[in-house]
Amino acid sequence: MTLDVGQLWDAAWPALTLLIGALVSLFTAVFPARHQAKLTAVLAAVIFLLSAQGFYYQWELGHTQALDLLVVDPFSLFLGILISLIGFATVLIAYPYWLSQSEAIPEFFSLLLFAAFGMVTMVMTTQLLVFVLGLEIMSLSLYALAGLRRYDPRSGEAAFKYFLLGSVATAFLLLGVSFLYGATGTLDLARLPHIFADPGMGTIFKLGALLILLGFAFKVGAVPFHFWAPDAYDGAPIPVTGFMATGVKVAAFGALVRAVQALLPQAELPLQRWVVMLSFATMLVGNLVALRQRHLKRIMAYSSIAHAGYLLLGVATLLGAGGFRGEALSPILFYLMVYSLLTLGVFAVLSVLSSRGEEVNEIQQLDGLGERHPALAAALSVFLISLAGVPPTAGFLAKYYLFSQAIEVGLYPLAIGGILASAVSLYYYLGPIVRMYFHSKEKVLQAPRTAASLKLLLALMIAGAFYLGVFPKAALQITRATRMISASSTSLGGFAPGP
Repeated sequence: MTLDVGQLWDAAWPALTLLIGALVSLFTAVFPARHQAKLTAVLAAVIFLLSAQGFYYQWELGHTQALDLLVVDPFSLFLGILISLIGFATVLIAYPYWLSQSEAIPEFFSLLLFAAFGMVTMVMTTQLLVFVLGLEIMSLSLYALAGLRRYDPRSGEAAFKYFLLGSVATAFLLLGVSFLYGATGTLDLARLPHIFADPGMGTIFKLGALLILLGFAFKVGAVPFHFWAPDAYDGAPIPVTGFMATGVKVAAFGALVRAVQALLPQAELPLQRWVVMLSFATMLVGNLVALRQRHLKRIMAYSSIAHAGYLLLGVATLLGAGGFRGEALSPILFYLMVYSLLTLGVFAVLSVLSSRGEEVNEIQQLDGLGERHPALAAALSVFLISLAGVPPTAGFLAKYYLFSQAIEVGLYPLAIGGILASAVSLYYYLGPIVRMYFHSKEKVLQAPRTAASLKLLLALMIAGAFYLGVFPKAALQITRATRMISASSTSLGGFAPGP
């Protein structure tokens, strides 16, 4: 089928705006060096807002469209909005941080746009090769972002380890794609339900599906494919770590949900059993290992792994005996939204504290912060206790909806394990809070004046943490209205407004 460029633009212009913005931002190199960082940051912020607005416009109209290369539905549009807002918040967090470094690197914002374009591509396609293309655009950008602090050996080490392990995961994924193609003759996940009747698939199909899921498990940081996360998070610049912890998770889980929707009709694949095992191991290991960490970024790395386990629990509830349970998407989307808000909040505070040129990463560096900088200490405390799931914050409701849904579908052991793991997490989330308020230090960490834009962002994030925890109705209505095109009913071409 011939690609209609006009139709592609009408369907995907918010995503293509990110790509065009990334390419245009490279031309800021023609301006004087002292203006490049500011110009690129402003351009990136505008592009992210424009992209978010475009995704929201299409989501509000309820448009759905399926082309050869991509699928536009409320699910992908919702995740597109979330990724664009994560990118916008990261720009506001990163700009003061990079100004304080020995060298301002304007390419950071261009790479941020490229990475966001890759993430959006991942959630807007059922074509496996297009997905791999988006994955590589995202990954290559993140490898470079992780190693941007060229004079910090830990940053180079983080980039190398992330690149090495990411390459291995991509190799597994590509091998799985080749097996799947050999067994089915298609690279389009949306076509798989119509090909399952072929008796010649057998072991090759199962192996291909398993390898593809292993590739996804690496990207979401699931145990035992989580080893890249602690070192990559610890060595990367703080704004990059925040972007990796949120944007990558949103994109990877969005793509994973599409994959399990397409693979579920194959009765011989024990998908739910695989996801349940991954979820339980990830929750357990992430929370227990986090107890032994003394670096703030490593704590957040294992926190991210633990939250991946909770989200995998949500994915397991989608896989019912009667087929894909689209109505169970709402708690997963709400959790992704809340997790992104809270995690970015933590890294926003750490970025402010690190804006004197030296990164704040040791937990002991927070001693006495509650006395010297009460506003920053209070903000960090709110985000941490919300991640732990303490009411009346958004983190509590996000976990409540996931665990209650797991109980409804009969996953009692997994739900109980998640609740106990969440209780364990309270210990390591409270650690930094105790250091800030109950440990005095003669030389307290000095924080520079916070930019007005960053103050406003932190205030909105704190308000959001409480608002979503007390008045979640509006957010839940949005997530409940967010549906996916059924893989079995996806057709080429056409543009249909939603009801």
